[in-house]
Amino acid sequence: MEEPSSSSLIHNDEFGLQPQQQQQQQQNHSQQTVSNAMSHNAPVSAGGRRYPIVEVVAPATLRAGYTFDVEVDNEILTVTVPGGGITQGQTFRAQTQEKSQEASTLFRIPIGLWKDGLTDFCKYGPCHSSFLCSCLFPLVSLGHIYTRLDLRWDGSPHHFPPQSPSTSFKIMLVFTFAYVLSKQMIESMMMSYHYLWVLNLIYLLTITVLVGRTRRYVREKYDIPATFTQLRQSSPTFDRFCGGDGHGGDDDYGGEGGSVISTCCGEVEDYALAACCYPCVVSQMNRHTAMFDTYEGSCFSPNGLPPHAPEMI
Repeated sequence: MEEPSSSSLIHNDEFGLQPQQQQQQQQNHSQQTVSNAMSHNAPVSAGGRRYPIVEVVAPATLRAGYTFDVEVDNEILTVTVPGGGITQGQTFRAQTQEKSQEASTLFRIPIGLWKDGLTDFCKYGPCHSSFLCSCLFPLVSLGHIYTRLDLRWDGSPHHFPPQSPSTSFKIMLVFTFAYVLSKQMIESMMMSYHYLWVLNLIYLLTITVLVGRTRRYVREKYDIPATFTQLRQSSPTFDRFCGGDGHGGDDDYGGEGGSVISTCCGEVEDYALAACCYPCVVSQMNRHTAMFDTYEGSCFSPNGLPPHAPEMI
């Protein structure tokens, strides 16, 4: 299984986990570069080498214990978020340490929350592949996501027999070319507009189903709660309005019944968002499963990233 920038990718293999789990997983790092890291004359000894203390501009709001990589004198080192956490844009001092070897080959996709919002589709600019593909060729963008997450063309996990990681991307590419070609043929042959209407309807229904199914899979795999659940947990007023006691727990709704309600609301949300604004949903999933802060996006590679980018898990 995610270009140096001052607004770096959230590195987080323990996103949304408890402190005990964070401590167990601190050695798993994702590769990212944070600019504005200035070396100070306060090095310490570590494994026979002296690593400096650096001043870093926080790439995002992160909890204590998170680890991410910074570039110091053209070398990638790792820092750990200090106690109390950090907020985006905050300048803090941290001790560097040797970069994890695993980080060069693996990128752990954030767990617990979406990396950014549904409306942040222009985060990397209007000409970025994550935005252009999601708007113009959503099936191609889904193919990128399927390749990263090792999914079949229909958004379901692989079982048996296994297939090439790029097969789903190729299938999505064929579907896209077939749609564009069919549309051009109908228009050039001056056929009735009903044929074009039916073709567009089939295309949009296909996108809605695939995007909704993929969003549900991503939320379940990376433990991302639905908006309904987040509102209950963050707003006591909303939770009481829904019949809870203001604490946002599923027990307020009858134990397992409350969990069922949350699950159903999540699935409805997945498909409703896919039907209403699939470019925003596809773009959000694309950004969440890639390292666009560190690597250039690509419309034509199977995973939407350069060949040297780490594997996503």
